[in-house]
Amino acid sequence: MLFLATWRMKRKKLQRFADRRHLTDDELVLTFDAEAGSPASVIRFLELVEFETDVPRGRLRRGDRFAVELAPKRGWEYDDGVALLPEILQREFGGEASDYDLVLHPTLGDLLDRLPF
Repeated sequence: MLFLATWRMKRKKLQRFADRRHLTDDELVLTFDAEAGSPASVIRFLELVEFETDVPRGRLRRGDRFAVELAPKRGWEYDDGVALLPEILQREFGGEASDYDLVLHPTLGDLLDRLPF
């Protein structure tokens, strides 16, 4: 029963991105255009976001907001990986905790530009 409920929540979240074209990794690197990051770092960042948010990286965009497009469905805040994303990114890329604050850096693009590559 829990599996079915989780599946439904993920499906509802993914509906937010249904009208977006799926971008290739090369297109993502051009779209995200990180200020100091290598293409491999940009893709690794997006892989981690994909894993924690359950949103395919090809559907992610620079302007996606953690509190809106990437936010968990209401009632699932503690079961969604977006809350763990700052810690996971800090472990992967290093830097200070404030570099990964989702309130200070509300979009994927803002957060990516702050990463200490």
